[in-house]
Amino acid sequence: MSQNLDDDGFVTRGPYRHRPDQIRVTHPLDPTLGHDCDRMQIDAYELEETVIRDVPEGPRKAIRVFITGRHFDSGAIPVMAFVGEQMVQFLRLDPTGRWLEGVLLEEPADRDPVDVVMGADHVRHPDPLDRSAIRRIDWQPDQG
Repeated sequence: MSQNLDDDGFVTRGPYRHRPDQIRVTHPLDPTLGHDCDRMQIDAYELEETVIRDVPEGPRKAIRVFITGRHFDSGAIPVMAFVGEQMVQFLRLDPTGRWLEGVLLEEPADRDPVDVVMGADHVRHPDPLDRSAIRRIDWQPDQG
């Protein structure tokens, strides 16, 4: 393959210059191998109680959900997360696609699955929720 080298022996593409040995040539993967390097994956999740204050009915407990994994970067495709049938509200996505977080407004049931859905891709963590693993806080509604 012909490489247009500049006077110093570098390949120039726009503002970038690389030595020829720094350029990594990639090849398409055989789809029958089941390689999932570009598909979403849930690595872990954590749930903890929190207090949400800016709601019309006043401060209340909620469950913060934090999910780590890969490829949660959606572009224009909406990403949704669920614990059981309950959708995670106020969802925030990490710009690098490595985590997402939000809140559940109701207590989830024991053994509920943790799912993330983006378009046709739907992933589930292999371990269902163990409610005893939810980190609890000591807060009463009259504490504000």
